[in-house]
Amino acid sequence: MISWPTPLFRAAIDAALAGRLHSSWLRSIPRHYGVILGSSWLDVLHSTADLAEGLALLRYPRYVNKTVEELSRRIVALSDDAKGTARIDLQAFLLRAAIDEDSAASWRLISMALPELRIAVLQGSLPSAAHSILIHDLPSFYSTGYWDLNKRILLSLSRL
Repeated sequence: MISWPTPLFRAAIDAALAGRLHSSWLRSIPRHYGVILGSSWLDVLHSTADLAEGLALLRYPRYVNKTVEELSRRIVALSDDAKGTARIDLQAFLLRAAIDEDSAASWRLISMALPELRIAVLQGSLPSAAHSILIHDLPSFYSTGYWDLNKRILLSLSRL
């Protein structure tokens, strides 16, 4: 993994999407996230499904060694094919990244992630990974219930 992080990461994504990734890799990949994220990992992705799977394999790291601008530029260039829970998990990840960076470029990423994600939040239908990302990593405010994700998202956006 250390010698060839980018090709191995790409191979792991392909195997996972095909349902052929051995369980030992599910432990190995997150342990090497620093090497993977230090490489040109974003360049080997062809679609949002690849991005969603890659982030899931890395267990949705908080810091991915890419700016929000880099992420949004790459997402626009990718084929948009992520579906179901993988899509919502990806959107939660992108929202967290945009709020964490707190830059003008954050709004572009927020506009990509928020519409569908907010519907899942309001309907109470968040997948477990998205729920965990939002519960643990969104800013908390003493004026609203810690459990009310919709209010926390809106207050986080108002701070930007």
